[in-house]
Amino acid sequence: MRGLTASHWGTYEIVRDADRGPRLTLLREDPDPSAIGLSMLDAYRSPVRIARPAVRAGWLEHGPGRDTDRRGRGPFVELD
Repeated sequence: MRGLTASHWGTYEIVRDADRGPRLTLLREDPDPSAIGLSMLDAYRSPVRIARPAVRAGWLEHGPGRDTDRRGRGPFVELD
């Protein structure tokens, strides 16, 4: 069975490789394929990927529009 995935960069074929794991290839039917989407699986597996939604702790404590002087510096809290 042929596996496909799509993004705003285009549609890609999922190739399952027993040795290397899944990888993406350009879709042969695409008349103007974009290679940028080939790295989607790398980004998905990256240790710096945000795996869960998060919100600034200051926003949780003080609500929206407050504690803005700490924006970008305060810690984040992961949500369910």
